[in-house]
Amino acid sequence: AYTIYDRPQEARWISKAEQNYLVETLAAEQRAIAGTEVKNASLSAVLSDKTMWQLIALNFFYQTGIYGYTLWLPTILKELTHSSMGQVGMLAILPYVGAIAGMFLFSSLSDRTGKRKLFVCLPLIGFALCMFLSVALKNQIWLSYAALVGCGFFLQSAAGVFWTIPARLFSAEMAGGARGVINALGNLGGFCGPYAVGVLITLYSKDAGVYCLAISLALAALMALLLPAKCDAGAAPVKTINPHKRTA
Repeated sequence: AYTIYDRPQEARWISKAEQNYLVETLAAEQRAIAGTEVKNASLSAVLSDKTMWQLIALNFFYQTGIYGYTLWLPTILKELTHSSMGQVGMLAILPYVGAIAGMFLFSSLSDRTGKRKLFVCLPLIGFALCMFLSVALKNQIWLSYAALVGCGFFLQSAAGVFWTIPARLFSAEMAGGARGVINALGNLGGFCGPYAVGVLITLYSKDAGVYCLAISLALAALMALLLPAKCDAGAAPVKTINPHKRTA
């Protein structure tokens, strides 16, 4: 509320001419929208798209890794370092500081190059690798901790770039509904990840739970690689579909 202005005409870092241009352009866009027939894709049209199921699978495996890591990090740190709860809390701060840097870096690189697939895939690979290393290096406490901090760096790095992709793959009629379905079904991973880790820790060991998360993130990276080339900003986005349409 104190750092971001609500309207272009309130922004102090652009000239008066730029303010007027933005205000007039936005007003023209709103007039155009008001006079346009509203067309919505049916649920069956959204669900019948193969690429959307790739995005759902990608998001599912990604959320499995995110929530599994986030909810079990204190337990993993406690077992790794044998520290007090207060010390574990302090150790758990650094991964989330890294997350801020990771989001900024990969979002900037994606915007600069236009390569959406690449900068979804790379953080997922990095996340999976760091998860694996956190177990492989468990006998060297601080190296294992460094790997867990690396997990934090990659934790949300793919998220911002990922959500730019539906708008490039689906038309305006379909993109909103597709985002909703991708988010709803993909977030089931938020339940499956922590649950699977808990089961594996109970039946086997902490290592098995962490390896499960690493495999899930590797599968998410594979899903990103299999996405069509038109995901990238340099490619032509989809402009039309043939959904069942209705007039609002």
